[in-house]
Amino acid sequence: MWRDEPWNLPVYAVLAFLTLIYSIAALSSSQDVHHDGREQALGSS
Repeated sequence: MWRDEPWNLPVYAVLAFLTLIYSIAALSSSQDVHHDGREQALGSS
């Protein structure tokens, strides 16, 4: 069916995932400043 737009689902999934990660990163950087281990773990992955 979706010959011309098979990319819609993955694109929206990636955008949602990046938005979630960005929100978590923003919260962790503003609140949990002492927990540098999590930021390094997210950055390396």
